[in-house]
Amino acid sequence: MKIDALYISSVKPHAGSLIISMGMMQMLKTHFERVAFFRPFIEKKDKIDSDINFMLKYYNLEMNIEETYGFYVDEAEELISNNKIQDLLSKLMQKFKNLQKKYDFVLCEGLNQESFSQSIAIDLNVIVSKNLGTPFISVLNAKDLSIKEIIEELKIDKATLKKMIVNILQVLLIVWIRGCIKSLKRGLKMKAVVLP
Repeated sequence: MKIDALYISSVKPHAGSLIISMGMMQMLKTHFERVAFFRPFIEKKDKIDSDINFMLKYYNLEMNIEETYGFYVDEAEELISNNKIQDLLSKLMQKFKNLQKKYDFVLCEGLNQESFSQSIAIDLNVIVSKNLGTPFISVLNAKDLSIKEIIEELKIDKATLKKMIVNILQVLLIVWIRGCIKSLKRGLKMKAVVLP
């Protein structure tokens, strides 16, 4: 199966999605001539999204700013509150398909769930990834968590993604304290990504 898109997201803010996106973009740019960066949702209308701005400039992506995002958070929330989630998904799908026609690979970065109002009880990133048919990377921040808490967070995240029937490429764990790596590997039977 050819993978020409990837969706990276975290539930909580400051988990490291941008760092993971940067690493993926660096790798993708060595393998593909034309790579797009797409955020289905961004927060503010009055200024350019900082992640989009960084990716466009640092990686010299030749994209129009309008191509790089789908909806502002308030627009998405209004559509959802008016029971028009299918309209939202259709418009995102159209933008995404346009990018796939124009670029060799589309890297998507979601907006953490806490950026949306509490009345939205769904994880839009998971739903969008599923509808776009992209593999999904979930990023978890383990800073200040005990090993037990980390294991529980990972189990919950993985179970939620499986329930949503998402193509889970990987659940990435950002571990800030090197001392707990061995215990985590034993407890989770998985690989851990270590950042300084």
